[in-house]
Amino acid sequence: MDNPIPRVIHQTWKTARIPPQWEPLRDTWRRLNPQWEFRLWTDEDNAEFIAEQYPWFLATFEGYDQAIKRADAVRYFIMHRYGGVYVDLDFEALRPLDRLLAGEDLVLGWEPKAHVDNDAGVQSRGFEAIVGNAFLASKPGHPFWEAVFEGLVNHRKLPAVLDATGPFLLTRAYRDYPYPSQLTIVPSEMLYPVTKWEAWKGTLELDKARAKLPKEAYAVHHWNGMYRREALIDLVRRRLGRKDQ
Repeated sequence: MDNPIPRVIHQTWKTARIPPQWEPLRDTWRRLNPQWEFRLWTDEDNAEFIAEQYPWFLATFEGYDQAIKRADAVRYFIMHRYGGVYVDLDFEALRPLDRLLAGEDLVLGWEPKAHVDNDAGVQSRGFEAIVGNAFLASKPGHPFWEAVFEGLVNHRKLPAVLDATGPFLLTRAYRDYPYPSQLTIVPSEMLYPVTKWEAWKGTLELDKARAKLPKEAYAVHHWNGMYRREALIDLVRRRLGRKDQ
């Protein structure tokens, strides 16, 4: 079966030197997908890419108050322009990608249901499920990304990363997209088989926990993105600063 999704894996980081703890995770994608091309986009690459390919978005891109918002946003444009697969650096491959993506135009994944059931902030937004943005797979030029671009512009001033550029933005775009049959959203067991709380406890480092991963899992997200941790620290600092004023 022909695969419209190009065999290229995109990742982003501030510079070409990624944190050493993530190199083993990157290696899992290379080892299991040896015929694929790999590209690491730096912050400098991302800014040049937006300026050259999507200049209409440059002011919004440069105006973001947090680096994680730029890292979130650029992945959607990379998918639209080049297609392929985008994965966060804290994602680990468990199986080759070809079978997951065969014949598909766009593949995303649901986050664990517990991320809704155990989070009042998610529930207050009316979400019954969350579309993750740490794994994206698409053919070039898929029209869904244009709907995401519209959301990025409309929500560019929202302070919360999740709403402005992250999974909540992607979830709203999916919910409002008029052609859902064009999109494949796979169960959480396939791409997000553990919750963020399980990952934060360090359970993924235990062989016993790994043995319990669903057999249908293609990858596992370690929920340890440094960009997001820095964004949280920045938010706390700004809130404390306002209290002191």
